[in-house]
Amino acid sequence: MDTQWTTVIKPKASLLSVDFGELWQYCDFYRMFVERDIAKISTDGLPQPLFYLAGICFWSCFLKCLNLTYKTFVENAICSAKCISRAWWFLWPLQPAT
Repeated sequence: MDTQWTTVIKPKASLLSVDFGELWQYCDFYRMFVERDIAKISTDGLPQPLFYLAGICFWSCFLKCLNLTYKTFVENAICSAKCISRAWWFLWPLQPAT
């Protein structure tokens, strides 16, 4: 069955095109949220760039460890399934009789 499409949906511009004029119109809006949410965090005397850089570094390290752990489980799923099925057969006699 060969279907001819009559409507093709395409983006108006490329993915990397950014309308900087529109971003500039809303810069006060963005600044309001930054001042409301971020500027009120106490840095306990540390310079703010150093404080935020430390937080970003910590978050990046945590995220990388989480992604590597996830990747390990995905790549070794077959091995884990074999171990679990073998453990099930080992523990099967211990199940209560119905």
